[in-house]
Amino acid sequence: MNYIEQFRVRYKDKDGKFISEAEWAGLLENRDYCIIKKTFINRKEISTIWLGLIHIGGYYFETMVFTYGDCEDLEMERYASLQDAIDGHERFVKEYMKLEKKE
Repeated sequence: MNYIEQFRVRYKDKDGKFISEAEWAGLLENRDYCIIKKTFINRKEISTIWLGLIHIGGYYFETMVFTYGDCEDLEMERYASLQDAIDGHERFVKEYMKLEKKE
């Protein structure tokens, strides 16, 4: 991949197949397709979603942790595969469950 090519906007479906911008836009409208997992622990929301738009590093999934009712994010991590996104979500859940028990 040349220098210019690495900055071209590209999209992938959840299975890692390259898709067109039109296909990506259609999938983006499907909330059930985009949400991988959502977990609520006390006032924290752990949300893992499919972005589809490939970010630098090849990442197109994302987990964010929010305080429920607040738009400010506490943590964020991106992933390059569906399995990594699921594993990352579970890691955040375990981490916040441990914190919850300490409080």
